[in-house]
Amino acid sequence: VCPSGALFFGPREDIEKYRREKPVNEFQFGRQRVRTKVNIMTAPENDVLPIDIADFLPRETPDMHPRPGARPGAPDAADAAIWNEWNSGPAELATAPE
Repeated sequence: VCPSGALFFGPREDIEKYRREKPVNEFQFGRQRVRTKVNIMTAPENDVLPIDIADFLPRETPDMHPRPGARPGAPDAADAAIWNEWNSGPAELATAPE
């Protein structure tokens, strides 16, 4: 389906044969473990993929007050959002600039 192999649709056993990574569908958020229908390839030694939400807090900048728990240099999850600068509110979602 995907020439790069990034997406795979087929039996789990097939992907396990051809990839050195291991598919996991359990994620650890602090003390809570979540099982999904989605598998992500990870290192062979991982049975669960730990996710630290603090890694996705916005970066601190000199002009803002640091939030407790914010880590310098952490990626900003909002950067991945579809909410762009051209829209200032929900009404503008229907009209994208050309």
